[in-house]
Amino acid sequence: GLPAAVRSLGRRGTSSDSSSTSDEGMSDESDEVMSDIEPSDGYRPIRLPRDKVRDAYLQGLLCLNCDAADHKHQDCPFRKKVCWNCHGNHPGNDCPLRCRFCKDRHDYPLLECIKRVCRRVTDWKKSKPAQEQRGVLSSFEHLMVKVEGFEDIDLARHNVEVQKIVKELNEHSVIFPGDLEELATSILDMKPPPKGPVEMITPPPPPGAPPKPYVAPKLPKEPPPAMPENKYPWSEKIFLDNLLVRGVYGSNVLSRIIGRGGAHHRRMETESGARVFFRGLGVSGRDAELNDPIDCRLHIAVKGEVPQQGRSVRRIISEIIGEIDAEIAERGEAGPSLDRPRDADLHPFGFMLPKGEGPEGDGPLKFKFPEEDGQSLNDLLVWLKQAKMPLELDSDTQWRTTLQVTPTDPAPPDDPPEEADVVADAFGRLLDEWHYPSPYWFEEHDLKPTGLWTQLTQGEQDAPDACPISLQKGQGVRLTATTASYFATVMEQADLVPGVPRSTVETVLQRLRGVVRRQAADEQLLLYLAYPWAWFSEAVGRGGLRLPFGKERVHEMLVDLGRVGSKPTESCPAPSFRGFSVEWLPVKAGAVRPEGEHRKPLLALAATQKEAPPPPQFQQPLPAMPPSAALPALAAPAAVAMPEPPRLAAPQAPDAPRGYCKCWLPDAIFSSGQDLNELIAGPGGAHFAHVLKKYPSVQLRVEGLASTAAPPAHRLHIVMSSEDSEVFESAAADVLDLVETVCDMVGEELGFSEEQVEELIKGIRSEKYFEAHGIRTPLPPATSRGAAAEPQ
Repeated sequence: GLPAAVRSLGRRGTSSDSSSTSDEGMSDESDEVMSDIEPSDGYRPIRLPRDKVRDAYLQGLLCLNCDAADHKHQDCPFRKKVCWNCHGNHPGNDCPLRCRFCKDRHDYPLLECIKRVCRRVTDWKKSKPAQEQRGVLSSFEHLMVKVEGFEDIDLARHNVEVQKIVKELNEHSVIFPGDLEELATSILDMKPPPKGPVEMITPPPPPGAPPKPYVAPKLPKEPPPAMPENKYPWSEKIFLDNLLVRGVYGSNVLSRIIGRGGAHHRRMETESGARVFFRGLGVSGRDAELNDPIDCRLHIAVKGEVPQQGRSVRRIISEIIGEIDAEIAERGEAGPSLDRPRDADLHPFGFMLPKGEGPEGDGPLKFKFPEEDGQSLNDLLVWLKQAKMPLELDSDTQWRTTLQVTPTDPAPPDDPPEEADVVADAFGRLLDEWHYPSPYWFEEHDLKPTGLWTQLTQGEQDAPDACPISLQKGQGVRLTATTASYFATVMEQADLVPGVPRSTVETVLQRLRGVVRRQAADEQLLLYLAYPWAWFSEAVGRGGLRLPFGKERVHEMLVDLGRVGSKPTESCPAPSFRGFSVEWLPVKAGAVRPEGEHRKPLLALAATQKEAPPPPQFQQPLPAMPPSAALPALAAPAAVAMPEPPRLAAPQAPDAPRGYCKCWLPDAIFSSGQDLNELIAGPGGAHFAHVLKKYPSVQLRVEGLASTAAPPAHRLHIVMSSEDSEVFESAAADVLDLVETVCDMVGEELGFSEEQVEELIKGIRSEKYFEAHGIRTPLPPATSRGAAAEPQ
């Protein structure tokens, strides 16, 4: 049988927590408590001992007015209130006796004492020691149940479960009572039986040829694609750098799209019902990983349920961009002027604001020579006189000679041509509209320094292999002869200065003088060209804005943007790509002018040139500046002269807006053996004559080259323009029908199927816009009459 100590321990282990925590002083209370007497209105005996008071309070059913454990004191059937401590006829706070719950005197009432004790009991039950105590008691109970199942207690030591329980209790430093101590000691002192050595048996080799040696697989070089996001079933990226106009370059365009206080951002999310996130270099935040150039572009990530939400966001963005265009047209300003900076030097693009000042540091240079350096002074004077440098000599009392050299740029010997202002204005517009999204940044071989270096290098030619002088910010510069000839050719073929000879244009460009306002190299240059909005991010102020690409990748991206860079050498095989932002000053008059000769007024010619809109072919990015002087191969494609039948032109105001519609033919038709220009215009210009007869106020011409080697903007396309807004849309639809007809004829020639012809027609690109005073307002793309007739 089980010893008495074990049975008593079992009874102790199975008792409740309340009985285990009862006080020894309860024996004193048992004499005062009368649990069998029923209370009445006139007599209220104390019926609940301390443990029952505590248990009733924890259960929420304690009434100290009648000492009951089945209802609350609010529900007490006795209206007469007595002292809860002694049930006397006085208030509980004035009771002279000790607290019957804690047997001590205190100032707070009896119910507060019960609350404090119960709170300590509750906290104890939640503590880790209480949990360990309950676990030990549970293990003891489990051990006694197992031991009672054996007739002889000595047999229990070989039971696996008993051994496990004893070892667990021993980890808690438990004292085993009575015979259980002998059982636990014998179990804990037991040693596992010794194990003999196990001989490993080598299996025989499998039949057949031996297996090939294991070759570890090669890890992929590129990381796996990102896992799709399951939170949003549909997502879209809307690239803003393709939607913005040229006039916003240099302004804080991101803040205008987000809106004041995020008003536009909230509108996008409210009207579309999708989440809208602004992403891009300097916008995504520090934790975003930007490893792909496409992730660095300024874009909006729309995440939602259906594609219609993305179309709603696109509509809102179009309205915001329309407001920006209206602001540019109303204020007549562009670039950093839109931000109205208080201090241009603190604005990231403040160098684009014209200062109208000449180059810095053109003050006189002074050199002092002591008496013993007379030969050096004579040699320097001979050299400076040969260079025709203005100088002054002065001597002091200590026989020291001061040489003062004024490094001024000498004025040209004659006056500029009459068309100088017109050519300079056209050259400025050409630079501003050179390449989207940034104006033209000059290469190092495009410029020559002026001032002191102009006089010292007058006899040198602008040879490509000449050693360039390092240009710095604030230095005066001019165009090299090769660059001036290149820009003169481009301006002549683009018809930017109609009626002005090419030699005159080149002469004016060589007379231009400018000042380097900003110099950038490699990463900074790429930021200015491709990521201008990133200069307004907070990372710039912290000095942490860096591109996530290496130097080689940066050079590749600059080459893709049309940059040439410096010439590699043996000592520097990968020179830095440098770019210069130049402010060109007005053309200066000549130094010598015969008496009585004055320049003719250019008001009429200049006004006409400024009012006329820029040519349509220059609305697209121009080709990059080449490193060599081979100008004939670099010339932009000229307009194809087509026979034009006589037509009546409706008189319009000179400043009326003019609409343009351009339709680019797909690249696949360039493989045709026919003359595409004649195929478009018709035999003897019959197709164009039909359109012009129907719309006498429009102008038609074919431009571009039928070759994929040309830039996309300079490939074969039709240009239609008109100042009559009433016939513009109808004429645009007829021009698009003409292009579709040409695609159908070429597809029949090449043996295309109907599906292939439809894909060919879908490859037609079109663009429409109105332009007035140099400001362009985009319009929806042209739609053919056949497409417009189809049911939506």
